[in-house]
Amino acid sequence: MDTREIMIKAVHALLSSGSYDDLNEEQNSVVVEFETEIMKAKIDELRKTMPLEEIKETIHDWWQDYEIADGTEDNLLAYIGG
Repeated sequence: MDTREIMIKAVHALLSSGSYDDLNEEQNSVVVEFETEIMKAKIDELRKTMPLEEIKETIHDWWQDYEIADGTEDNLLAYIGG
């Protein structure tokens, strides 16, 4: 198992015991940093097939569906320049 896989399992374990709202500041920071890096690859794939406005909507949908943290949404919007 590589480091990335270990981090994914650790973040999922952390979130399985509660929600984003249950994280303390340090935990939230780790989750946001990790989610941002993981989701950048998804964003890069979306750029191949979607216009910028649709990508922004997709990111917001992920946030609304509790798939990503608040800070992750902000980071991804900044990543795409939105």
